[in-house]
Amino acid sequence: GVNAIAAAQPEQLLGPRCARHLLPVGIVQQSADALALAFTPVLEFFLDGSNSAVQIVEPDVELMAATLVDLTLDVYARVGDRTKPTPLHAHYTFSLREVCRILHALLCVRLEGILLNENTVLGLWAHEAAAVLAARVGDESEREAVLGEIKAAMASVVS
Repeated sequence: GVNAIAAAQPEQLLGPRCARHLLPVGIVQQSADALALAFTPVLEFFLDGSNSAVQIVEPDVELMAATLVDLTLDVYARVGDRTKPTPLHAHYTFSLREVCRILHALLCVRLEGILLNENTVLGLWAHEAAAVLAARVGDESEREAVLGEIKAAMASVVS
């Protein structure tokens, strides 16, 4: 037998002869609250300073975990709304993989002898968010728009 997995937009209809061989499966988009509930404890564990893999961490940095997750989900949603896939830009599909990549990059940081304070962590987050999200868009104007969304999110936290 042949196994196949395919994805299609709802408006891309298949003919009945093809559709009868497929099993439609729908995946519901998770709410931001549910995603925050999943990602925040992991980041809190990493930033709490008791983890031996983490270098020197200031006491208030652990409290930033929820903020970093909220920033990531906010920028992810805004960039996803702004850059919809089109026939010309079919690769503009953002998934939870991008959110995981941003947060995972924060977990993989190994800065020997550098104090992890609020500014350092926010700078790392901005760098990783820009690297992950801007890499997904093709043209320079869209890349600037993504960087603008990251700057706007940073401004909301810093002020």
